[in-house]
Amino acid sequence: MKKVIVFIISGFLFSCANHSFDSDSRQIAAKDEIASKLPRARRFNVLGFSQDTLRNYSDSLFIKPIQYSLDVVYKDSNNVDQKRKGIVLFTHDGNSIIKSMIRDTLQ
Repeated sequence: MKKVIVFIISGFLFSCANHSFDSDSRQIAAKDEIASKLPRARRFNVLGFSQDTLRNYSDSLFIKPIQYSLDVVYKDSNNVDQKRKGIVLFTHDGNSIIKSMIRDTLQ
């Protein structure tokens, strides 16, 4: 009887959705996307990170995209520190990247 109860409880716990994994994988995808846009970067560090759902997005094809903003610093090929803000937009379900861009300076 105890084995049956343990089996049911463990089945319930393992069947629950883990949304933090989805968020973590999007954060890694956003970091990889920004890193690919910095071809001259020798080192790449994320100083800050934020996530937001855009309620009023100008492109009507995408409803409520998820925006990831990364404040990054890297050393360029001349060994000079460069600070940038990377922005990556995901679809509302978080499975696909819509677009990404890098702003010139951190503000």
